[in-house]
Amino acid sequence: MTTETTQPGASKPRKSAPGLLHSIGQGMKNLVIKQYRRTSTSSLHGVAAMLVSIALGLTVFGLTMVLSASSVEQIALAISPFQQVIRQAIFAIIGFVAMGILAFLPVTVYRNRMVMHGLLAVALLMQILVVFVGTTVNGNQNWIQFGGISLQPSEISKLIMALWMAWVLTQQGNITRQTRKAIFPLAFGFVPLVGLILYGGDLGTVLVYVFMLVGTLFIAGLSPKAFLIGIGIAVVLGLGAVLTSPYRLARVFGVFGHCQGSTCDQSNSGLAALATGGFWGVGLGRSRQKYNYLPEAHNDYIFAVIGEELGLLGTLIIIALYAGLIYCVVRILLRSADRFVSLASGAILIWLTSQAIVNISMVTGMLPVIGIPLPFISYGGSSLVSSLMAIGVLIAFARQAPLMMLTEDGTQVFSVSPTARESKRRARLGRVVEAENRRLAREGDNAGYDVNNLIDAIRGRVPRSHDARQRNTRPASARPAGAGRPANWRNAPQSGTRQRTTSTERPRDSRGASRTASERRPQRAAELRSENRPERRPREDAQRHGNRPQEGRAPRPKKTDGSTSAPRQRSVAHPADQDHVPQGLVSLKKLRQRDKK
Repeated sequence: MTTETTQPGASKPRKSAPGLLHSIGQGMKNLVIKQYRRTSTSSLHGVAAMLVSIALGLTVFGLTMVLSASSVEQIALAISPFQQVIRQAIFAIIGFVAMGILAFLPVTVYRNRMVMHGLLAVALLMQILVVFVGTTVNGNQNWIQFGGISLQPSEISKLIMALWMAWVLTQQGNITRQTRKAIFPLAFGFVPLVGLILYGGDLGTVLVYVFMLVGTLFIAGLSPKAFLIGIGIAVVLGLGAVLTSPYRLARVFGVFGHCQGSTCDQSNSGLAALATGGFWGVGLGRSRQKYNYLPEAHNDYIFAVIGEELGLLGTLIIIALYAGLIYCVVRILLRSADRFVSLASGAILIWLTSQAIVNISMVTGMLPVIGIPLPFISYGGSSLVSSLMAIGVLIAFARQAPLMMLTEDGTQVFSVSPTARESKRRARLGRVVEAENRRLAREGDNAGYDVNNLIDAIRGRVPRSHDARQRNTRPASARPAGAGRPANWRNAPQSGTRQRTTSTERPRDSRGASRTASERRPQRAAELRSENRPERRPREDAQRHGNRPQEGRAPRPKKTDGSTSAPRQRSVAHPADQDHVPQGLVSLKKLRQRDKK
């Protein structure tokens, strides 16, 4: 058996240095934490200008590529090569005008209940019109023709649904412990709209709506268990939609290389275009795949044309612009103290980024072919106008939302804007947010509406008011004993019951006649008012009302049966009390005064 011995003065063995992967991971973690704190404390002064620049850059880039991708096909049809780009430019002008209007619209308008419900009704009405009078394009009935202009209502409804979901979840309060508070109200607007879109056969648009719903619920704080259950249900429904459609199933198998007929032609042409472009591209307008080899080159597969003509560099520029958009929206989401602004910004972010990710993944062959356009770039007036309107809403949020700052200990507090003009602009919405936060804190878990309110409405019951919910918010164990009750509440008669008394127990007035119930009611009202009024000395009372204090009455004489009745303290109502008799007792008071005369 050998033992290791260390010589005196020998140095101790050093600990092994952390590995390379550990150092890289720790550095990335520190960078994310530092950037998060910087984003949470930075000003939103330049966010609006940055959003305008990104929207303008993506739109101009898209107009250029639409001209390049559609000119060949237009010339082949003996049409002007500028026809589609001119129509896209007209929709771009309309979109920028709408963006400017929405950017300077007060955020309180978006938070208005009537506005949100009205927009949802308009979205449902437009989608119902699609079902009855809509036109079919490429197998999907999702367009409405107005003269020579076609409109896709499902694209316009994306912004409406994002704002409506954010408003509903804001009114519901905390949904972490009660999942039905989040699912129940959203189902009334989300399910009919998405069902009508799915009835038209547009599964790609439905997929974007599902991404918006799941992401918004995640930002709102849905419990992890309910979140996973919701994802599981969505996956099952998606598999059902794919398995019940042969051409959808063929597209899914095409991703793994199992192609049937011409199922993979579009995907293969897109991959060929990206491979041909290389890093620098073949040059603007020199694409070969757009010569009737690549279907929908100006629409869903415009990213493949960008990769072929401008190469990898052009595609990276597009991705960088989308990354800048994500950065701006995340800054709004982290700095805003308004829950509605945070949820609406998150929903818009998920809508635009999910469309971009799905479109790019579809072109690169990582996902099956789905009819989802690339935001701001693909040809389509409805998609471009709705995307620019979403940018306008984000600009309004960046300009008007009250700010929340992250402190050193990790807590969040209200932040003061750097200029007085900006502080005044943000304080207007800040007062609304503070009042809403106080209401939600007062109502607690009873805030909003759930399925119980619907059951009460169906049964004809009166729903609980906000005051009733406020009383039930505080637990009974925390309420002090006797709070909100008079001192003699056990002996006081209940207000909806009649106590029967015998003739010997019935009190009598000075004339010896038994008093009726109508004569006792005014006296009982005066006694209850006197209990709530602070006690005064008799002399001060007399000086105030100009009369002498009434002395105590002598005890009643003994009755024939030997029993004595307790002295009756007869209260005298002051003139001030007589003026404040409840409205329902005025006639009884006049009747009693007439009997005394």
